[in-house]
Amino acid sequence: MRVLVLGAYGLIGTYVSLRLVADGHEVAGLGRRTAQAARRLPGLRWIAGDLRAMTRVESWVEPLRGIDAVINCAGVLQDGPNDKVAAVQTDAALALFRACEESGVRRVVHFSAPPSGSGTPFETTKRQADRALADSSLDWLILRPALVLAPQAYGGTALLRGLAALPFWRPRIAGAGLLHVVSVFDLAETVSRAIATPALTRRAYDLAHPASISLDDLTRAFRGWLGLAPVASGRLPGWLTAAVGRLADLAGWLGWRSPARTTALGELRQGIAVKPEPWIADILSHPVSLEQFLIAHPATVQERRFAAGYFLKPLGLVALAFFWVATGVLGLTAARGEAVEALLRGGLPDGLAPAAVVAGSVIDIALGCALLVARTARPALIGMILVSAIYLVVATVLMPGLWLDPFGALLKIVPSIVAALAMLALLPDR
Repeated sequence: MRVLVLGAYGLIGTYVSLRLVADGHEVAGLGRRTAQAARRLPGLRWIAGDLRAMTRVESWVEPLRGIDAVINCAGVLQDGPNDKVAAVQTDAALALFRACEESGVRRVVHFSAPPSGSGTPFETTKRQADRALADSSLDWLILRPALVLAPQAYGGTALLRGLAALPFWRPRIAGAGLLHVVSVFDLAETVSRAIATPALTRRAYDLAHPASISLDDLTRAFRGWLGLAPVASGRLPGWLTAAVGRLADLAGWLGWRSPARTTALGELRQGIAVKPEPWIADILSHPVSLEQFLIAHPATVQERRFAAGYFLKPLGLVALAFFWVATGVLGLTAARGEAVEALLRGGLPDGLAPAAVVAGSVIDIALGCALLVARTARPALIGMILVSAIYLVVATVLMPGLWLDPFGALLKIVPSIVAALAMLALLPDR
């Protein structure tokens, strides 16, 4: 069967696509960043497409050509510069469903989310798409997974690993509701059976293990899975959790998809209420529990390093950005005269030294600001490494005595280069 998977390089889409390929299906993946996806998942045929712009039926004519079934794994948590919740989860989805009806693609498996009653745009747009699909003439299946467990860490489960690995204290988020979990392999198995079983149609299923768990118990379980010794836990006050959510929202508008944004916190307060019994009765009689999943996928040094460094990435990026902006501001204000005198002593002409200080300071500020924006963070880090190397070479030629400066004026540039290299390595989020 020829299957089109939307969001094929996302967390769920990756495992679903690989399972369908293993089953012998021809899988086409649709997404924005297909070049990198093709390197990660070479067994798929890739179609470049931006769901934000695919809100008309005509947008789907070519992607659906020759397709027998569609799996929609695409989803957006919250609006941002690169994400539009309504466009992706409602407008594009409705256009897709109508295009399937017109093109004769009957089978549509649509990943949604369990009803939470949170009233967030994430939840309301999911419900709108669900209703539109249910009212269509298609052979549809709506799958609503709980918190997805996967070997790959992304989104909420990545945050849980980071919280579990904090060295001296394990926070408890006030007001968090009970959760349910589901293995990503159970999701892939469900899609595999749905594609192979035409009778599984026009049904909506909650996908989850029946046992509920608190967020505190979940982070404790992850900490034990990582092989870390127990630490004291403490309740995060509501105002602090809200402040973190607002900061994460701000980061979201800079392009960073933090799982701690207010939408995620709102869904977390509601908890995940599911009724998995129909799914268990019809499709998968023994879904994997949290304990079984963790036992089957033991943590290695890679998982421990990821969890330990989870919060170091945002801290490191902010610290580097502050360092570069601060040095630039100082170069334009309090330290400008001293910097010009140092360059004059090094042999720079009178007219060139002040201009060099101003230019260097402006470059520092620009690189620091660019680092805070997700789209420009990578070139900013590369720029920091190159500019730091230039500073070292120029200073060594003009003022070699700075290597013996008791405050380490030049020596400190070396660890800043290493810090930029470390942030460059930690930058990818999947």
